Order: sequence, then C-alpha cells, then structure tokens
Amino acid sequence: MKNALKNLSFHHYGLALRQDKEALTMLEALGYEPQPRIHDPLQNVYVRLCTAPGQPTIEIVQPGDR
Repeated sequence: MKNALKNLSFHHYGLALRQDKEALTMLEALGYEPQPRIHDPLQNVYVRLCTAPGQPTIEIVQPGDR
C-alpha cells in the first residue's frame, strides 16, 4: 500500500459552493488565478478552474439555473 501512494498526485480539488466570492478572494490571496466561469448543462452547474504555478488546480462548482 505504501508504494501505491508514493506516486499519488492530485490533478485538482473540487469545492462545491453556493457563492464563490469569499473563496475567490482567498484563492487569489494564495496566488491562484481564477478562470472564466462556464455552465455545464449536463450537470446543471457552473464551474470555474483556479490555477497557480506548482499547486493543484481548484475547481469551484456552483448550482446551475433552476
């Protein structure tokens, strides 16, 4: 089991939020650059990737239109 975890890395983390304003403020303070928010009609959610050099990508997921 230890060997299996040795090369484990994350592509991105997901945050499910109703509103993203405070999360974006925090992520920007940590050096992340928010990308444009897009709508995923299949899942009826809005998603936004936030990237920073040398760090895992953060995906913010918000509810879509009802």
